[in-house]
Amino acid sequence: LKEETTWHRVVAWEGKDIAPFESVKKGSRLAITGKIRTNAYEKDGQPRYFQEVIAQTLREVLPQKPGEVVPS
Repeated sequence: LKEETTWHRVVAWEGKDIAPFESVKKGSRLAITGKIRTNAYEKDGQPRYFQEVIAQTLREVLPQKPGEVVPS
């Protein structure tokens, strides 16, 4: 299988269930829970839509070490 990267727009505010932003860098693997919100705007007279995740929890997922089992 070819690895694929999917980008999502995420809106988050630091708080109890949100990881400190300083620890999140480009390429970080994240586990995010939240709600998907669709927004609209107009460009050149045409409606445009985009979706974003409003994060309720956000944490960094550390890479797995060889032989390590991830709890489910």
